[in-house]
Amino acid sequence: MIRVLMTVACLLVLSALFTWAPHSHAQTARATIRQELSGEARSAWDAAVELYEAGDYDGALVQFKRAHELSGQPQILFDVGLCLKNLARYVQAIAAWEQELSFRQRLQRTDIQALETAISTLRPFVSTLEVTAEPAGAVVTVDGVEVGRAPLVAPVAINVGQRIVRVTKAPDFLPTERTIEVVKGRPASLDVRLEPAVKTAPVSVLTTGAEGVTLFLDGRELGPAPFQGAVPIGAHTFGARAAGYKEALKSVQVTAGVPLRLTLSLARVQTEGRLRVLAEPADARITIDGREGTGSWEGLLGAGGHQLVVTRPGYDEYRTDVSLSAGQDRSLEVQLKKSQSWVWWTVSLVAVVGGGAIATSYLLRPTDTPAVTGTLPPGITSF
Repeated sequence: MIRVLMTVACLLVLSALFTWAPHSHAQTARATIRQELSGEARSAWDAAVELYEAGDYDGALVQFKRAHELSGQPQILFDVGLCLKNLARYVQAIAAWEQELSFRQRLQRTDIQALETAISTLRPFVSTLEVTAEPAGAVVTVDGVEVGRAPLVAPVAINVGQRIVRVTKAPDFLPTERTIEVVKGRPASLDVRLEPAVKTAPVSVLTTGAEGVTLFLDGRELGPAPFQGAVPIGAHTFGARAAGYKEALKSVQVTAGVPLRLTLSLARVQTEGRLRVLAEPADARITIDGREGTGSWEGLLGAGGHQLVVTRPGYDEYRTDVSLSAGQDRSLEVQLKKSQSWVWWTVSLVAVVGGGAIATSYLLRPTDTPAVTGTLPPGITSF
């Protein structure tokens, strides 16, 4: 209650102070200013004076600013400041009057005195506000007027009384609004930390098994491994990719405020298959893509086609194309067949040898002799 009474008393004093010098100065100066205006600037000026006398300070402020913009007359800023003062926007009123004072060489002495009196009268009703806000770039407004962006390099001037401070950074953060009491002669301060619009949790991702790994979140590239940062809560799939390696994927649930640590392991892309060859006879020579073995062969071969050759003297050559896919494990058994030319040669040799023996036997057989007539019955004997 005491504070309210003090505020009312201050406003009454302020109002009384402005019933003399500034207002009377404005009244006497307006006639002179109007004479120096023409066209649209004079029309805006006349409308501003009419609205001001009717108590419409918002409307008058717009028209006074328009007249100043069109004419460049610094004296119009005095009336701009009066409108702002009557709207209890003391910081902006002082700023308008200080802007007019920057044109001292174009002002009369009475103008300068009136401005200095007005500024000194309002100064006690202006304090300062120091705002610490995060994240960087957040917009800070006081009573709807932007005063800067975080981080503010210095305290900002602020009217005494109840003030509404709003800090925003759309669309990634939720806006924050605070109502503060600014007391005459006492600086104010405010510390604001904006909450993310989407709740997150800290996540770190490491990888093993490969170099030059690129990480992905739900298919969107995060950058090179390792990763450490905030990830929106909910179900997500982390991926790791590297040339020559299979993509590693892991689906997880990210919980608000709960740190998560992941390790993704990458394995080389399988580009080979395993082949086993077992030959019969056991001493047969096995050749595949120039690599040799005897009786059996086992090893890794690139995915695709390969030529297998199995040989042994006296046997038909075995030749075939073998196809392997990546990661395939394949076994082959090869049974060589005896060469037909060898069999024919053996049979022929036997035939020749057998024929010679028969011929020899025939040649060496005794010659048949004629029958001899004997005396014993039946009278004929054969030898």
